[in-house]
Amino acid sequence: MNTNYFQILRSIAVIAAAMLSMTGCNIFDHDGDNASSIVPAKGYFYIAERNSTSIIMLNSELRELKRWNYFLVTGDSSLQGIASDGKTLWLSSAGSVDKIFQVDASSDTLLVMKSFDAPPLKQGTVRGITWDGINLWAVNSGSSTYLTPAKLYKLDISGNIIAEYQLPSPDPRGLTYVSPAPDVYGRGPDAGVYYSDVTTDKIYKFLPATPYFDTVFSAPKPPLGASYTYPTGLAYDRTFFWIVNSSNVADHLYRVSYTGREQIRYDLPYPSMGAITWSSVDLRVAETITVTSVNPASGIPGTAFSVDVFGTGFKPGYGVAIDFGTGISVSAPQFVSSAQLKVNVIVEPTAVFGKRNVKVTNPNGAFAVGDTLFEVTSTPKIPHLWIADQASGQYAIHNIRATDTTLEKSWATTPILATSGPQGIAFDGINFWMNTSGTDRKVYKIDTSAATLTSPASFSIPAVGGTARGITFDNSGNLWVSISQVSVGGGRIYKINPLSGAVLDSLTTPGQNPRGIVFANNVLYCNDTDLDSVYSFNGSIWSSKFQTPTYGGASRFATGLTWDGTNFWIANSTTASDYVFKVSPTGTVLLTFRPAVTGDPQFTGLVFVAK
Repeated sequence: MNTNYFQILRSIAVIAAAMLSMTGCNIFDHDGDNASSIVPAKGYFYIAERNSTSIIMLNSELRELKRWNYFLVTGDSSLQGIASDGKTLWLSSAGSVDKIFQVDASSDTLLVMKSFDAPPLKQGTVRGITWDGINLWAVNSGSSTYLTPAKLYKLDISGNIIAEYQLPSPDPRGLTYVSPAPDVYGRGPDAGVYYSDVTTDKIYKFLPATPYFDTVFSAPKPPLGASYTYPTGLAYDRTFFWIVNSSNVADHLYRVSYTGREQIRYDLPYPSMGAITWSSVDLRVAETITVTSVNPASGIPGTAFSVDVFGTGFKPGYGVAIDFGTGISVSAPQFVSSAQLKVNVIVEPTAVFGKRNVKVTNPNGAFAVGDTLFEVTSTPKIPHLWIADQASGQYAIHNIRATDTTLEKSWATTPILATSGPQGIAFDGINFWMNTSGTDRKVYKIDTSAATLTSPASFSIPAVGGTARGITFDNSGNLWVSISQVSVGGGRIYKINPLSGAVLDSLTTPGQNPRGIVFANNVLYCNDTDLDSVYSFNGSIWSSKFQTPTYGGASRFATGLTWDGTNFWIANSTTASDYVFKVSPTGTVLLTFRPAVTGDPQFTGLVFVAK
């Protein structure tokens, strides 16, 4: 009886091993459990297959869901790298093309959103690419013709080289980005950029903050032997590394721990696999089209100008339409990105005064309407920055023209805040609000119609500890307040009903010293004086977007943060180096100025008002 029992177990093991090595579209039979997964983080794989010039999408069970023909985009079979930014795919192609493409994968055919020459200047062979949340990274195996070594490039989304680093190995292939995500015991790979090399058969890491390269582990050896090791693809799913080995007769997909331990090998039914990327997002689902803001947001009859339209889900191609309503004609709509369009506008002399909706229609017929985003006015609206100044002895609010940085007026805050300085300032569309640090701990509605500030209403800051910092309003009229060091090692942001002062919700901050907060396109942003970065909140986690600016080598100490519909404005307060910066959504400084206020200012909060 025991002999038969072990023979049965042995037979089951042989059958299971045979099933894993079989070819076919699915390597697992359905077991009735729709939630089954071989990937703890779940999500999706996107793999390049060269024989069929396809990008193949697999789910977390490695079942094929979709494939696209990339040859229609690249015009070449030499697809080298693939990356996902959570909305679109990025492809790098060598051979006769040498370009990087951003493509939309929400239909049966890949749609090119933008493309640019591979770095540097189409020289060498660009290989793997990856996305770090803000920027692209690309590895190039170099060129003997141009005498250029293998390098790692950091790129902005237009392909401009931000930084470059010579690689410690000669023949890079796969590239992936690892974000900080340790397990419950604090273990995990270092955050940075990782790549595979097919000459050394090793995986390397690069730590951008250092900068520093190091060997991490060796690539897995195929069953046919070490000479068949050829790690062409590399991905990270927040828990495991995934390595594609592609050497004609030894095409395997490996799941590997962050320490380099091979956990399992999958023999997929694809003869010539290459680049791989992992994403938590199903890129077959089109991004929702929305229209959130326009800039400029007003015009007078008889004028013509260019308008930037912002939102989500915009697509390129013939048939893009933008409508501002009766009396406003538009021409030459231009696709900039999925979040921005440009259009030429003529406000006719007969245009009726008042606010207008703005409608955007994609080439596929999908459309969205932004309510009352544009206004026809009798006189031009001049945007202003309102800045809180906490300099000792001259606590004040300043009103500054954003167009030329001219100081128009200042109000002392001492009639309301006798012993404390202002911290944050916000505008609800009708009234201004400010809050204070120190012992007062209140938020005040303020009246700026007279020479002396008055406050018709106020309520207490909700938190017992910490220091109240920035304030802002969302599109629903709720007030948000950031408070630093509410508890040891942390800050907090509170959502408040401004009529009653009641707390509606709260969330932790990216660091313990949050300052400015603002909503940009319905997304909450926050800066932090310890972390020196601007962060966005996606509803569950904070993500660093760009480093806060500084001027002339002065210390970074970002305080106020506001949004003008197109760009951020950031106040940097270090006493003798108090400046205001106009900054693009990707962190590029567009304007730097020091407002001409009296004394030695110490800026805290600021708010942009488009009138």
